Amino acid sequence: MLTPVSSTKKIKNRGSTSAEKNEIEECGVCKKLVGEKDQGLECEICKKWWHSGCVDIQDSEYEMLARHCKGTIHWYCPLCNGKTLQMMKLIQELNEKNTKNELELQTINNDIQAKMQTISTVLDDIQSDMAKMRVDIDSGLAQK
Repeated sequence: MLTPVSSTKKIKNRGSTSAEKNEIEECGVCKKLVGEKDQGLECEICKKWWHSGCVDIQDSEYEMLARHCKGTIHWYCPLCNGKTLQMMKLIQELNEKNTKNELELQTINNDIQAKMQTISTVLDDIQSDMAKMRVDIDSGLAQK
């Protein structure tokens, strides 16, 4: 989430403590200081500062980022952006595997329920047959 810092040309992450208004930070690319009057961006992940020109951000893009202070636009440095993309792909793969596992688990659960119903029916039949056998045995013993 980007938030413009009043009376500066630096954009910093909302709630960030890494670069206060009067603090000067080193650019992650050129290693020169990112001063208050420079067009600087703070990465939301690593909290390092970058000159907009060092990360190929045009003036118009920078101004657009400065205007969006509601947290709807995020900016990550080139290093964190690549890692974030890898993480998002991994999360997507995990979600797909989770969905597949949930479907398989539901299929297994349905199979178990069907088999339990079959076992219950067979058990009822066996108990009924045993009751008939007891009656037959008791009546056979009574005749003797």
